[in-house]
Amino acid sequence: MKAEEDHLLAAVETLFEQVEDRLEVQLRERQETVDTFFEGLGLDDETESRQARELADELSGLLHFPVRLSPEQVRALKIRSGFHPACGA
Repeated sequence: MKAEEDHLLAAVETLFEQVEDRLEVQLRERQETVDTFFEGLGLDDETESRQARELADELSGLLHFPVRLSPEQVRALKIRSGFHPACGA
């Protein structure tokens, strides 16, 4: 009975490690996606005319989970990406 329990515990531990590895890979991929998104905001001439909903929808599609941005957060994203509304660049 002890041997069976040890075997099951080892199997569960292996499964947890595999899940952890897959989650870490997903997290790295999503972080790269967000970085690319920010870079794209800085290069996109249309960014200034895009609404918060459009930016949130695009980011949601890339990340595969819902993202909701307030207008203030969109402004912060644009400023962070290099777009400054006051000077248009």
